[in-house]
Amino acid sequence: MESIGDIKIKIGLDLDGVVCDFFGRFIEEVNNTYGTHFTKADWTDYYFSNSGLPRDHMKRMFRDSMKYLDELEPMEGALEGISKLNEDHTIHIVTHRFLEGRLNTLKWLDNNKVEFDTLSFTPNKGSLAYRLGLDVVVEDTPEMAIDIANNGVKTLLYANLYNHIEHPLISRVNTWKDITQILT
Repeated sequence: MESIGDIKIKIGLDLDGVVCDFFGRFIEEVNNTYGTHFTKADWTDYYFSNSGLPRDHMKRMFRDSMKYLDELEPMEGALEGISKLNEDHTIHIVTHRFLEGRLNTLKWLDNNKVEFDTLSFTPNKGSLAYRLGLDVVVEDTPEMAIDIANNGVKTLLYANLYNHIEHPLISRVNTWKDITQILT
């Protein structure tokens, strides 16, 4: 994807794994609950199925994570990157968080002074990105990135060990510096 330059665009941003470090905290919670010693390097598929822990336990832990969403650390460079993007573009937060996490999500965004134009909670990011007329979405979940791209929306895939995919409308980015260089 080439640099956008002076064109005002609509940018969609996922939260977990893109704007805030959900997985660092989630792994900490898994380790505390099960007495394990996982690190981010162990997270090689999005649903952490290689952990050896029962899938229903992992699903429950994902749901329980809604209570600490306001305590997550921002991804390195994310807050500065969003601020820079906000100078010339519109920011649309698009998350697949459960609705139970809505208040903690708003609290996190407020505490971290993240300015945005819209906030949407949806499991259908591709159709939402299309309906909102987003020009590009930054996402880390492989299935979501493909869904977004299949809806004709350019996608920047925030690199992680669990998301090696190929698609003509998906470009891989490694850092927030990469994101801001492409979109400013």
